Amino acid sequence: MKKLLRGLRNALGKGLYATFVALVTVSFVTGTLAIANYAVTVGSGTNFGSIVVSSVHYAQQLICDLTTPSQCAAVSAAGAVKVDNSGVTQPVSGTITANAGTNLNTSALATSANQSTEIASLATIATNTGTTLAGVTTAQTSAAASSLVAKASAGSVVSISGSAASGSYIMLFNATTAPADGAVTPLKCWGPMAAAGPFVFSWGVGPVLAMSTGATVVSSSTGCFTKTAVNAPFISVEYQ
Repeated sequence: MKKLLRGLRNALGKGLYATFVALVTVSFVTGTLAIANYAVTVGSGTNFGSIVVSSVHYAQQLICDLTTPSQCAAVSAAGAVKVDNSGVTQPVSGTITANAGTNLNTSALATSANQSTEIASLATIATNTGTTLAGVTTAQTSAAASSLVAKASAGSVVSISGSAASGSYIMLFNATTAPADGAVTPLKCWGPMAAAGPFVFSWGVGPVLAMSTGATVVSSSTGCFTKTAVNAPFISVEYQ
């Protein structure tokens, strides 16, 4: 044995001889040597399944239940793993049924939607946006004034505009006359105005502001619940 090792040392040199000894040592300690692929000699004994990929055999493995090892995951002919207890491969397709529950009023639900109808409705809304309301009348002051009775009967206010005094309040009353100075309860009140200049209060194309008695606009230097008349350069009201 000594002669054999001495011969290998002389033939391989010190470096290769040390490498050979290390490999042999690992082989004896671990019982195997993990280098690249394994060469297997066919013989009798236990058979192992394998699949060949690029001339290399890869061991086949099963995914099985720990408690009942005979229960293993199934694979379809197309190679899809069946992942639920129904045996259906993913992705799942078909009809999904939702339970409405016991407290839902299903008669009030829309069961279908017509895209063409919805698009037509949106187009109608877009066309009507910004159009002028039918039957609108304008009332305005002819000089600086502290009030304007725009409508002396029931109707609707579409907009209030004009030019206000600095620091003033614009009030709207559901009335046919302007109230006296003092405590008041306006229907609407805006202010104080930061500076003298134009103002606009509009209800757009609807719904407009309904007035059961009339529409009177007042300019006040105090407010919103105390009226002290102060002239506004101009007041205009659109109403129906």
